[in-house]
Amino acid sequence: MPKYKFFNRRLLRTVLLVIVLLGLFGLDRPSTVDHVSAAPAKRGRMTVDINSIDYSATYKGIDGMVVHVYLEAGDLRGVPVRVGLFFFWDTDEPMEASSEAIEGFVTEGGNLTWQDVVTPSYNESEWRDIPVFIPYAFFPSVSDTASAYVIAEAGIDGDPFTRYGGRNYITLNP
Repeated sequence: MPKYKFFNRRLLRTVLLVIVLLGLFGLDRPSTVDHVSAAPAKRGRMTVDINSIDYSATYKGIDGMVVHVYLEAGDLRGVPVRVGLFFFWDTDEPMEASSEAIEGFVTEGGNLTWQDVVTPSYNESEWRDIPVFIPYAFFPSVSDTASAYVIAEAGIDGDPFTRYGGRNYITLNP
């Protein structure tokens, strides 16, 4: 009989140890799931920002600015990443595009933008300089000098943007 009692204590200690370890490491019994997503979650990391802006650029005889964008994507090999530029007045209101802006430079709400999709070929992919030409004709006309800023944004294509660069201030002249 004493062997049997020793076995129960040892079993009890083992069970308690397993319960404590499961609790410490966040492991729990499986819970019921209402729905299961067919696509695995896309995880990774991104950094996006503006390196510099060239204000005196000409492309095919058109005056504008070149915004140099930096993008880094980690653990996103083969996952399409959308990178974009968005323009705002210094009041944080989105800047409307001029009527001369072509498709691809205008958001659904009529604001000035540029967006493109890149697909990383490696687990650690870096674009040190994505030169983006924005014609001055695409900016709204102003009667007085106006302050504004542009920011770079990035995210998984089809999802909302999740990474934001810093503000890069610009001045619009009449």
